[in-house]
Amino acid sequence: MCQAVAPSMTTMSCMGFVLAGLLFMWGLRSQHSVIPRRGGAGSSIRRPLITHLGLRIAYLIAAGVLLVFAYRAFGGNHFTLRGVVCWLGGLLCFVLAVWERVGNDPGVSVEPTAKKWEIRFSWQNLALISVILLAVFFRFHNLDITPIEMTSDHAEKLYDVRDVLNGERPIFFPRNTGREALQFYVTALLIQFTPLHIGHLALKVGTGLFGVLAIPFTFLLGRELYNRHVGLLAAALMAMGHWHVAITRVGLRFPFTAAFATPVLYFLFRAFRLNRRRDWILVGAFLGIGLHTYIPMRIVPLLLVILVAVKLGFDVWAAWFGRMPRPTSLHAGFWLNAVIGAVTSAILFLPLFRYMMDDPGMFWMRAASRATPEDLSRVDLLKVFLDNVRDAAMMFNFIGDTVAVNTIGGSPVLGWVTGALFILGVWYLLVTMVRDRDRRPVYLFIMLFMLLLPSTMSIQFPDENPSVVRTGGAPPMVMIIAALPLYWWAVVAHRAGKSLNPFGGRLLPAFGVTMVLVASFAYNYHWYFVRYHDQILGAIWNTRDMGAVMREWVEKGGSLQNAYQLGYPHWVDTRLIAIHAGDITWHNDLWEPEELDDERIVRKGGLFLLSPEDTQGLRDLQSLFPTGRWEINPSSAPGRNKEFVVFEVPAESAATTVVR
Repeated sequence: MCQAVAPSMTTMSCMGFVLAGLLFMWGLRSQHSVIPRRGGAGSSIRRPLITHLGLRIAYLIAAGVLLVFAYRAFGGNHFTLRGVVCWLGGLLCFVLAVWERVGNDPGVSVEPTAKKWEIRFSWQNLALISVILLAVFFRFHNLDITPIEMTSDHAEKLYDVRDVLNGERPIFFPRNTGREALQFYVTALLIQFTPLHIGHLALKVGTGLFGVLAIPFTFLLGRELYNRHVGLLAAALMAMGHWHVAITRVGLRFPFTAAFATPVLYFLFRAFRLNRRRDWILVGAFLGIGLHTYIPMRIVPLLLVILVAVKLGFDVWAAWFGRMPRPTSLHAGFWLNAVIGAVTSAILFLPLFRYMMDDPGMFWMRAASRATPEDLSRVDLLKVFLDNVRDAAMMFNFIGDTVAVNTIGGSPVLGWVTGALFILGVWYLLVTMVRDRDRRPVYLFIMLFMLLLPSTMSIQFPDENPSVVRTGGAPPMVMIIAALPLYWWAVVAHRAGKSLNPFGGRLLPAFGVTMVLVASFAYNYHWYFVRYHDQILGAIWNTRDMGAVMREWVEKGGSLQNAYQLGYPHWVDTRLIAIHAGDITWHNDLWEPEELDDERIVRKGGLFLLSPEDTQGLRDLQSLFPTGRWEINPSSAPGRNKEFVVFEVPAESAATTVVR
């Protein structure tokens, strides 16, 4: 796909990026361009929640015993009641044993005050609420019709959801090369306690909720690394960015990586700054749960190890030059808390760990099938990987994923507004990293590179890279990088406007940022709700309409037992028709019409769905059932070119037919 870009266009674009970067660097010559780091820990005293040492040890022993029982109970790839009770009980005992509460220095007398619950309507809180509502709009607006159709992957997921609703409780779902469990249980709960039914919308509502969940954590991570203004801008860009919007609304597990990796990283950087044990425990909690969601989350534990190692290197360097931060990874308490966070994650991962021990081949199958080719030398492996890294870097502003279900084929993952900001943000990070020895650019570059690895490690199938779905954990990092130059420009505009008059100091940056966000809104709305919607209409067969025809036939006296899909190569998945027809168990795909019980069909009537290209199948049905009538059924969606043939055999009683 990279050859699709004309060399002259690529050269001009690169020259433009370089020129813009040089101009931006010239503007960054001021020492005030660095956003100050957030402060470290205060003087609060941390005490164990349970002060008695013997009782804490007893809780730890109880946790170990319960978790051993849970591990044994999780054999056979099933959540059992005993296993779940022991698992959660062990987690609770462990947390009670290690949890710390923050108090005041006992040597300082503080007058007790009653706690008051209050809601502050500051402009920052209102802005964050507005951003979250914006995210809700982009993820739920016209959700029933965009995207309008399912694929075979959706059928696999809904069969797993049906298994849960029927009482099965797998830890890992081996259907279709294996899937982690969380989405299926969440969808089953939605179907159980809402008016939703087994279908595409139930999947999309569940993933939409987790897509929204990533937005406030993007704000928190941006605030933790820089400040609340950067966090708000990053969250706003993320809320309407078509990359994250598209993968959220498909209805598959794609948005789970950002929904869990982002809070993991937020609490990790809080732990770096404050070294509070509760932050480390929350790192482990979100990581442990996130590993039950989607395969790309498996890169996050390695990412955490690398980030901790980099922090250690920075702290050793700072100590060498007498600039030791506080807290620091050179203190024993840092490593104790890190181990507690890792143990928390391991406890929550325990059911999957048991499955991994029982069936490692299935657990690793999907990841290994992409990353472990046997016929390539080390030199070739490195070349393919570097090519993948290059292609992944190109997806931001040049050529993106080509899978039509997940994106507009070849479209960059960033629009012209966010893409330009991202390039300037990279320049900003490079300048502040080199000139000011700022740690944060290093952290951001590492996070971005590692969260792209689930796509760039597709060595066996390099054509699958770049993938907008396997890189689904990267959008929060990209949006934080894109927010940095916009925030820096607003600061410069504020200073320039304030030099004229106080009102100008507020109006100029507010107006400029608003115009950028409005332009981003317009681009992303048109990209997804117009261009992507039009593309998806012609990319997938309209099984939704086929299911509607079957439902109408049943409502008028027909029986699904006598309804058939006539098989045709590379046509529709029978299971999708069944789901839209309201009976996921229906599976009347027919490849040989001669095998039919024609007497039963003539007596009770029959309905057949055919590909418009299957002229031989239509002739066979006309030969078997001379009284049958057929018509081409157009799509119900305006502008869609997908159609199918409906062939109906009226019952001997001349019941009402759907063919008119």
